[in-house]
Amino acid sequence: MHSQSAPTHITPCGQRARAARHLLTASVVAFAAIAVNLLQACSFDPQILATPEDVYAIIDAAPYVEPTFEDRWVVVDAPGKLHVEHGRSCASATQAASESYVGMRIGESVLLPEGYVGTVYQNGYDLRYDSQDHEVVGLGSAIYNVHTLNNILFWDAGGVISDHNGDDDYRWCYTYTVVAWPKPGVGSGPFGGFPPLGPRLDIEAVHADRHAALIFTDGPSGSVHTIKGKHTSTGKAPRAVLLAGFAAAYTSDHHVLQFGFDLGTPTIRRKNVKWRSSVVLKDNDSPSFRAAELVSVLRGESVSFFQPQNARIESGYDSPATVTNDIRLKARDDISCGAVLGTPAVKERTMVVTTPPYTWATPMLSGWDLAEICDDEHKRRVGAWISDFSYTRLPGDSFGTLRYTVSTAFGDKEPFGFNDRVQVDVLGFNMVEPVLNPGTNPGTNPTPPGPRPGGVNPGGTIGG
Repeated sequence: MHSQSAPTHITPCGQRARAARHLLTASVVAFAAIAVNLLQACSFDPQILATPEDVYAIIDAAPYVEPTFEDRWVVVDAPGKLHVEHGRSCASATQAASESYVGMRIGESVLLPEGYVGTVYQNGYDLRYDSQDHEVVGLGSAIYNVHTLNNILFWDAGGVISDHNGDDDYRWCYTYTVVAWPKPGVGSGPFGGFPPLGPRLDIEAVHADRHAALIFTDGPSGSVHTIKGKHTSTGKAPRAVLLAGFAAAYTSDHHVLQFGFDLGTPTIRRKNVKWRSSVVLKDNDSPSFRAAELVSVLRGESVSFFQPQNARIESGYDSPATVTNDIRLKARDDISCGAVLGTPAVKERTMVVTTPPYTWATPMLSGWDLAEICDDEHKRRVGAWISDFSYTRLPGDSFGTLRYTVSTAFGDKEPFGFNDRVQVDVLGFNMVEPVLNPGTNPGTNPTPPGPRPGGVNPGGTIGG
């Protein structure tokens, strides 16, 4: 793991602009884009999210810091088949921006079983100012630079919340899920690999990279912004889109009334997958803002994608009940409130969804809608995360049961109360039989066996 201490001061905007101009007048072409970003970061201009290249440049300039908290545990360990781990890490910084960066990051890694490859996706975030509440100009959390070397999966992860000055202490935490599987030809078969006619896991992962692939941005328009995403596979057909990160920024400091994100529903057509994400960041009015997202794509016949229409609250903050799992973001207005009972600073619930009959399944937090009960406020803390999960399917059952614990936070230093909704997608994994016809593409039939509860089938169509 790399480590670098964050600077303890912020260079004034004028000095930073002069430094950037010096780079340009010296004709140092390789640093031109960085110089532009420095000028923009000076005031947290949302233009740092204008293009995918801008997004990667700014997150990859964040300094490494040492994590203040780390925890990870094994959820699934099926030797020669699937390995799943879930974890949470936190870090702190004395400021959110300087003359050369925005945010902070940590370097993470996990040792996979021998001969495995894998991926990691974000399963929530928790951002808070340390000392007191503040206005907000931007916030975000992301996993990026994902790669495997030998049997080790590496990635960077970082986050930020800041007002215009970028000089406040803050803490960032994120939760993540690692999914790993044997490389082709690795396993316990009689010839040192998978049995020639036996079942296997067919999975491939494609990640956001330094060329800005699988990074997407919006255009400023209205209260609810749309981010259009697409991926064309050169190999196996795409089967699922995984949320790796997000960012949103106003043009200047504001209170926050509502912050929401919805990854959207992927539509798969042969080698192409498209989706539309929605983002809301507003105070009582609708100030201009920009937003961005990072994703990974899973390919291969073993992968299934399912969007439950409903989830059941089993325990926690609310009484047991069935609630919608489709948040469908809408911008809300402030309302006039009298005496209102407050809510906790953090709400925690254990949720249950019924899935198709997968061998294994993992949840992915794909949306949240956080809003003040009355009108906009300074912010002390913003977050939504899955802290734990388990999956069971009894032999012979035509369905599975996915249970997960999700938390939300949205308030100032004296929380008055907030409303919240969350959305979770399901990633299903099954062993598949080898393709006997060499001319058949194993990714062309995206429908796994078994009935479909109401929701979105892995092929991207509505089921029931």
